[in-house]
Amino acid sequence: MVGNFKYKAFISYSRRDKKIVDWFHKNLESYKTPSNISIEGKSIPKKVGNVFKDTDDLSSHHSLDGALKEALDSSEYLLVFCSISSAKSKFVNEEINYFRDKYGEKNIISIILDGEPNATSNSQFSDSEESFPLALRLDNNNSYNPLAVDIRKTKDSKQKALIKVVANMFHIWFDDIWKREKRRLFINRVIFSIISIL
Repeated sequence: MVGNFKYKAFISYSRRDKKIVDWFHKNLESYKTPSNISIEGKSIPKKVGNVFKDTDDLSSHHSLDGALKEALDSSEYLLVFCSISSAKSKFVNEEINYFRDKYGEKNIISIILDGEPNATSNSQFSDSEESFPLALRLDNNNSYNPLAVDIRKTKDSKQKALIKVVANMFHIWFDDIWKREKRRLFINRVIFSIISIL
């Protein structure tokens, strides 16, 4: 995908997952990329940039309105927060289909919050456990297995998942950026401990 975009990403989600989505939105927009990292000799931006998250009540919409389509058109990536709730959302499904029709599947990143991806095509799970919206499911003749970051219990922490998303959007090796992030978090904890003692 080439071009200048108003938003680095568009967040597609169910309102029932608002708390975790708000955390990601805030931390993505404020995240500062590590210095001394470059891609093919070019330095990466210091910040992720603007991330679009619709705050209107989509239940009042019958379909994607002009403002949402414009935001999707202006977004380089689509971040889909996959959960049992979003799997049932026709609005999330519409956003995925609209983005895919315009830009293809390459820049769609799924973040699994709960449930089970592709449960509807796996006899080991109940259909009610499905976490992928219909547009992402393998049983929807979808030959593309979307990149998924998993923050369900026993999986990645929110912070690690955030770094995986950033690494993917900037085409950086995850280990390169994660090592720097762990060092930064350690230094921040040490500084906080010292301040607490004083």
